[in-house]
Amino acid sequence: MMKTKTKDKNNEKTLKTKLLFSFLSVGILPLIIFALICGVIIKSSMYSSEILSLKQISRMITDNLDNWADDNVILVEDIATSQTVYSTDIDSIQQELRNKQGQDTGILNIMYVDTWKYNCGFSWI
Repeated sequence: MMKTKTKDKNNEKTLKTKLLFSFLSVGILPLIIFALICGVIIKSSMYSSEILSLKQISRMITDNLDNWADDNVILVEDIATSQTVYSTDIDSIQQELRNKQGQDTGILNIMYVDTWKYNCGFSWI
């Protein structure tokens, strides 16, 4: 009698384990994999659109630089090789740009573009 109860408990634990494993493998794991794949696709498409908008802005500035009569502006022509910063802390980014401007006396103006919210706002430091 004692042996039967122990065997029943082991069978019950094994059945619970099998049910849990089948639930995880059929329901949750594919959902997690699908979410990861979608996240990677969305992130890469957002990055591509940001780079394209920055290149367009750079091209527009380059074309209109003579009209603005400011020859001391340093423009980043090749955005793809520059560093893209994902941050919501604009103050620290501005401080870092000011420090770089202070170290290199050849830099008179630094322009950054906020594409996080796709408003493409310009700001001079």
